[in-house]
Amino acid sequence: NEHENPKAAELNVGWFFHGRAGYICEFNDTKHNRSHLPYIYPLLDHMTDWFAKTLPRQFWEQNRAIPKEFRQGGTSAYSTVTLLKSAPAAVHVDGNGIPYACLTSVAPERPHKYTGGTFCLVERGLSFSVQPGDLLIASTHKNHHCNLTAVTGTKYSVIAYFKYQIRKNHPTSNILANWCAEQLNPGS
Repeated sequence: NEHENPKAAELNVGWFFHGRAGYICEFNDTKHNRSHLPYIYPLLDHMTDWFAKTLPRQFWEQNRAIPKEFRQGGTSAYSTVTLLKSAPAAVHVDGNGIPYACLTSVAPERPHKYTGGTFCLVERGLSFSVQPGDLLIASTHKNHHCNLTAVTGTKYSVIAYFKYQIRKNHPTSNILANWCAEQLNPGS
């Protein structure tokens, strides 16, 4: 095979809770790429719209919990976005209580020329070949997942999610918790 595969890369933008330090902070990739981030906001808005239409209750819960200053693009339901370039993932479960992750892929050419990168929910025995324009919404903090096959060619994956630890450690967390409790038990 004379084909040379592009170098795999990962970029994390947005926010995370630094457990050892005890505070919420931005990924360094966010600071280094801030001027380029607005280019992904229309895609995040589109992903947010489909999340809301497809799983309205789950979207409402996630969207309600995320403080506005941590939303990527200002209006999305995501605090964090991982951008992958031809990067396969080993079997793992996402940490920090991520309720739902939304994943899509894009390719630099049409029709796309990459192969591989099939996404798998391991315990469920489900696999998906997420193509450009597809949106996969999964509870990746509860389900082991990975890529079954290596990527040949250039494939960009966009994974958007809300790191729940941000809400738990944000000053408004008690206000939100009290509001939710009041909605469940009105008049108590």
